[in-house]
Amino acid sequence: MRYARGSIIISDAFDVPLLLHVRNCRFVSRSQLFNLLQYEAAHLPPSSYTARLNRLVRHDYIRILSGHTHRGSAIYSIAPKGLLELESHGEFSLVLHSQTRHMPHPLQVHHCVELTDIRLVLMGSSWAVGWKPEVEVASENLIRGTYQKDYDAVVRIQSGQQIYKFALEYERTLKAAQRYLPILLRLQEERQVQSVVYMTPSLRLAKLLFRHLTPNTKPLAFTPVYRFRLQLLATPVMTNLSDEVMSLGNFFDSASSGISSFASAQFRLADNRGDAVTPVSILSSDLRRVQ
Repeated sequence: MRYARGSIIISDAFDVPLLLHVRNCRFVSRSQLFNLLQYEAAHLPPSSYTARLNRLVRHDYIRILSGHTHRGSAIYSIAPKGLLELESHGEFSLVLHSQTRHMPHPLQVHHCVELTDIRLVLMGSSWAVGWKPEVEVASENLIRGTYQKDYDAVVRIQSGQQIYKFALEYERTLKAAQRYLPILLRLQEERQVQSVVYMTPSLRLAKLLFRHLTPNTKPLAFTPVYRFRLQLLATPVMTNLSDEVMSLGNFFDSASSGISSFASAQFRLADNRGDAVTPVSILSSDLRRVQ
């Protein structure tokens, strides 16, 4: 069978997973993309990976983002032609498709690649990991309204016989204070995940998020991402389930069993003035343990 000059054959086994990762990450570095593929069935030797990636770039299925790198590695994003190819293989997304007028903006680059770093830490652990990216979460919300929020990811991990399902949010920068009240209320209505974990670049930002999003009836945990990279389930986290700092693993156990050390499910919702109260021990003496 002859093919038109300049055309390429897209492999279901290798090219489609590669295109899917680029789409779902929005922006991804060359090294991250290689590592994501290595953790899946599509194991490619470096030379074959480089050849396939370069071919997809050359034929405008994937684009290189000029002027941006991540740890010295080029940054890639999906092109409309790549989205069209994915759709021909049954991979359609309502929030990022071939007719999308506004493709991912370069201002999202740092958030996207740092979120993928978190994913790779999870995939490199001994746990079985399921990762539903924001592109798929947001699409599902448009179709079914499954989740209360378009989370950065919905994650499933297995530690021993225990399976934990949680929403992951990577908060790289702080929003205006008034934007957090609607988020707090939506989190309280969330029923599809056991808990929500907020990761941040710094401990200071984690503290500020804790102030904005608690008290809350949904189990929430807050931690700087650099601690998670080193300690995984042993990572100390601030949480609304206890006045004491606990490990992330203990937080998941408590959240999955519905245990809370607070006397009230409302977690000290108001003081005499009707203002939200944050447990002071977490923001003072207890936090010194994790600094």
